[in-house]
Amino acid sequence: AKVAGERASEFPLFVQAFNDNVDSFGPSDFFALQRCVKEETPNPSLGNIVALLRLSNWDPDIYFKFRDQILAQVASASCKLRNDLIKGMPRIWDNYFELDKEKDVAFEIGRFYYGCLKYGEALKYYGLSSDTLGEHHVTFHNMGLCHYSMGNLETALGYFKKALALKSTYEKAASWIEKVSKEIGGDESKKQN
Repeated sequence: AKVAGERASEFPLFVQAFNDNVDSFGPSDFFALQRCVKEETPNPSLGNIVALLRLSNWDPDIYFKFRDQILAQVASASCKLRNDLIKGMPRIWDNYFELDKEKDVAFEIGRFYYGCLKYGEALKYYGLSSDTLGEHHVTFHNMGLCHYSMGNLETALGYFKKALALKSTYEKAASWIEKVSKEIGGDESKKQN
């Protein structure tokens, strides 16, 4: 849409403001774009997702919508793309407002950092998840995995036990408790010999 006609020349600033605000890329255009990428592109590349995140100023909702595609591709991504995402995650959290308790953005950021082998950062966001949305057995389990990966076996065991205490039928936690207990027991017997 353009303001046209003889009167347009009488109001050049109005014409410019109209053209800038009506004809330019705006929020509804961005919404249509991200919906199109999500619905019409079954497997968008990580580069396209990162570009969309940048365009959105690291919007938590965009990250949440594409979290599975990001996690599936980040391990094989170029260092630049991975580093862009690592640097962008704190901005995603800074932009987060708890509007939907079904969207645990902190937990998903923790999963991202775990996948990038950044266990300390993953633990930070898993902790934020527990603080904002409450304790969950999977969060404790993932915290246990982080500590296990960092070599903190006793702490890992404690988190696996917390996960099992929250959900007694959680098989993953039970198997990790058994595994870590054996490793701790094995370490103790080596020390005694």
